[in-house]
Order: sequence, then structure tokens, then C-alpha cells
Amino acid sequence: MTLRIFVLAIAGIPALVSAAWAKDSLYVPTVHILTTKGTFETMFLAGFENGVSRTECEMRLEAWDREMKLTATVDELKAQGKNVSVRLECEPK
Repeated sequence: MTLRIFVLAIAGIPALVSAAWAKDSLYVPTVHILTTKGTFETMFLAGFENGVSRTECEMRLEAWDREMKLTATVDELKAQGKNVSVRLECEPK
């Protein structure tokens, strides 16, 4: 009887670990911007507020950066002596 309970408990551990891991496996594509005016803004990519996988999040941020030409714009503003910073992150949901 005790052995059966022990075996059932061990058999249930992967399910618990898997459920806990799945809970933390969603990420929200987030953009943090320090503007030239000195204000700090945080925005989430539209349509992904409920979270996506880490890989999907990174792909969405890269695509958004290419589409918006954000990195090039930041580099150009810095070359003009303006203080600006952008950080693209996949934040856990």
C-alpha cells in the first residue's frame, strides 16, 4: 500500500513540474523607450498582450525592429548628439 502511494506520487511529479513550467512559458514582446525629451515609455506589441512562446516573442520583436527601422533611427539620433535609448525585451507574462 505504501509503495503504491509512493509510486503514484512520483508519477504525478512530472505533471506538476510541467504545469508550473507551462504557466511561466508565455512572454510579452515589450519595448522600453527613453525618448529625446527624457521621458520613459513602455509599450507592448499589439496583438501579443496575452503572451506567446519565447521564440515567437523574439521573432516578433526582431520583425518589429526591422519594420520600424528602430535601431537605425536610434543610431542616427545618437549621432546627432541626442540622448535616446530603446530596449526590446520578452517579458514573462
